[in-house]
Amino acid sequence: SSFYVLNKFAGDNRHFGGKIGYLGLLHTWGEKLNYHPHIHFIVLAGGIKGGIYKKLPYYKKFIFPVKAMSKVMMGKFIEMLKNSYLKGKLNFPGKLEGISTAKEFSKFLYLLSNKSWVVNSQKPMPQTGKVLEYISRYTHKVAISNYRIKSYENGKVSFEYKDYKERNKRGIPSKKIIQFSDMEFIRRYLLHILPDGFRKIRYGGIFSSNQKKETLRIISETLSKELDKLISETSNWIAEMEKSVKIICPLCSGGLLPRKSALCIGAP
Repeated sequence: SSFYVLNKFAGDNRHFGGKIGYLGLLHTWGEKLNYHPHIHFIVLAGGIKGGIYKKLPYYKKFIFPVKAMSKVMMGKFIEMLKNSYLKGKLNFPGKLEGISTAKEFSKFLYLLSNKSWVVNSQKPMPQTGKVLEYISRYTHKVAISNYRIKSYENGKVSFEYKDYKERNKRGIPSKKIIQFSDMEFIRRYLLHILPDGFRKIRYGGIFSSNQKKETLRIISETLSKELDKLISETSNWIAEMEKSVKIICPLCSGGLLPRKSALCIGAP
């Protein structure tokens, strides 16, 4: 549904009218190893339109209008969830068994549609390298690092977590220790091992494997043209500046006269 929303708004002439590139990262854990599935997206600030690379119209503020994206996201998600139910692709373990019947599942979808859905769309970060560094922490590691585990005694596992509700004057979250039984710790850890068929990272739009080669060619050509234009404009500017600071010898028209001098540097 996330891919659908990004592609839909990118293709709409009211917002861009082309194709954009993005990568999505599935993140399933919170600080306490609780189950908290959500997706981070890194979106290119431009895209391919009419065979050339162009910046998005709102790229300095947000990707696309947030309220409109949120409504479309809600509708598409509920539609896909309903289709999965009708095809028998959903399981209802434990407490979820109560919504397994068609009647109760319809009520559940109705309640979902009445909630406020919000797509968290942020403006570009000033230091993209740090954004990639932050995202990369979730791509090739498990739910908890070894250094966070402080002790294992008497069947209890103690580990460190950040409490984002408590911050110091500089906005840094407090670090606290939480303890679980060894079985509960293992249970929470296993929640974040992805089932077969799931992937942590997915590329979409012009970053997808069947479009990436052509995308790189177009972006490379566009940037090359922009660079040539910049060099040309800079050269013209330098030439104009030189005219204002240099004094051409009126006799030979080729030598330069230093300021406060009547002799031509290039004259014999």
